[in-house]
Amino acid sequence: ASRAIVAQMKEDEARHADAAEAAGAAKLPKPARQLMRAAAKVMTTTAHYL
Repeated sequence: ASRAIVAQMKEDEARHADAAEAAGAAKLPKPARQLMRAAAKVMTTTAHYL
């Protein structure tokens, strides 16, 4: 079940990124992207163990 949650989270994030880009969003600075990637990893790892 947790793998399905992680897969859904990844799919949702990809869809969100596509929508933001289509709406004209600017690319975030590298430190912000790295911070968001680290936060996402914490969430997906936590979801995996739950």
